[in-house]
Amino acid sequence: EQQPKDFFERDKSRQRTLPRREREADEGPTTIEILGMSVQPLNDILAKRYRWDYEKEDVKDLLIVTEVEPLGDARALGIKEGDLILSIQGERIASGRELQKALDKEAVAKGVRIRILTMPRSGLPAPITLYYQNEGLP
Repeated sequence: EQQPKDFFERDKSRQRTLPRREREADEGPTTIEILGMSVQPLNDILAKRYRWDYEKEDVKDLLIVTEVEPLGDARALGIKEGDLILSIQGERIASGRELQKALDKEAVAKGVRIRILTMPRSGLPAPITLYYQNEGLP
């Protein structure tokens, strides 16, 4: 089955991103404790490390997963280092702060859709939608 040329086409109608200066203030890694992972805005250095084509316009404003805890929920969901976060509940997420808000305890207790772009061994990017719910958070 051939992947669509533009993985982002379905989500574009509901996407929003922060203005560049607000994203720049959020350049460092952000730990998402609820999932047990760290993310940061994709840049050319991280793109090279994880083999993403940074020149492709659609990936420049995405978050990249830079660390996944061995026993965290992110690992259990199949999220791995180098995956790109496309959206949460259909909303494009442009900063670690936005991701933390989208994954607050209340939202996670109800359940959230997490759309990621992963690079499988075949070398062709694959969009995946995950569902995460955790009602047992303190």
